[in-house]
Amino acid sequence: MRLYITFYASFFFRYTSATFSDFSVLYKNIVSLQIQKTSDMLHVNSNEETIAASPEKVYQVLTQFMNNDKLNQIPGLDGLETFENGCRFNVQGQVSCQLTITDQVPYSRVAYKADTDKSVSAEVAFDIVPSGDNSILRGSADIQVPFFLKGIVKGAVDKFMGTAMQYLKTAIENS
Repeated sequence: MRLYITFYASFFFRYTSATFSDFSVLYKNIVSLQIQKTSDMLHVNSNEETIAASPEKVYQVLTQFMNNDKLNQIPGLDGLETFENGCRFNVQGQVSCQLTITDQVPYSRVAYKADTDKSVSAEVAFDIVPSGDNSILRGSADIQVPFFLKGIVKGAVDKFMGTAMQYLKTAIENS
């Protein structure tokens, strides 16, 4: 990439009347474009969990952070802070995350934006499907990651989503 930029810079200055600041703006755009081209969306679906609770109860747990003391009991999370439409926490001392609710469809869907201190963002959604006296909970995550990290990140996200679904099932059924 350095050779490409050097060639481009010499061509740019030789055949145009541009200044260094003009080239600087173009260089930032080229680098941004390269980063966007090497990123890819990673989509992860969790297993479905049948929960012995109404869709209303599942929805309530997924949307009411402020009054949910069960969040402090999630294994691997620490430093939990809640606010009206989300929460902040650390995952096993490796990454800090902030979840903010971005979409709510009463009793059927809750979506969050997850921002981390590692410059990784994700969209996480939970769909709630009525099933008799129970509910079926489906989780999914879309994460923008460089293509060469997809394999590594997918395993970690699969594991996290599985753990989160199990925790949610237990927390909802025991509340």
